[in-house]
Amino acid sequence: MIKLLLCAMLSLCALMSSLEMYRERLCEAQIPREMAEALSRMISRLRFDAEDVFSLCENSFDGFVCGDFSEFRAISSGDFHKKWEAACKNLAADRESKALFESAGRILGSCDLQTQTERLAEISRELSERSKKLRERAEGSKRLYTAFGALSGIGISLMIM
Repeated sequence: MIKLLLCAMLSLCALMSSLEMYRERLCEAQIPREMAEALSRMISRLRFDAEDVFSLCENSFDGFVCGDFSEFRAISSGDFHKKWEAACKNLAADRESKALFESAGRILGSCDLQTQTERLAEISRELSERSKKLRERAEGSKRLYTAFGALSGIGISLMIM
């Protein structure tokens, strides 16, 4: 009876850990979407409030769940482009998304308003597409993670018995 209970618990733990892996993949896919949302907020603030780059950083990175954008909110003075680049390196995003987001920092404050908004909108669209692809990939691997978790739990249970 105890072995059966132990086996059931092992199977459940393996399944839960595989679902946690799936959840992490979904969160990784959400980070580029949050980057795109931050850029959209920046575009709006540039168009309607004509904020400087430091105010944009302070006001555009609130309320995100998956990505830690605290380093961007902390950019308040000094060499903006170097601080943006450093903050990009510490993001928990894929390499391509980081590169796109880093390019947005090179645009901010270095072009006229129209050019900035156009380029930021383009980068935002690319990040949204990237997020969509990553999400589709994560959805496709959901079955794999679930099956792997259940089968590994059953395999461990069989070895115990």
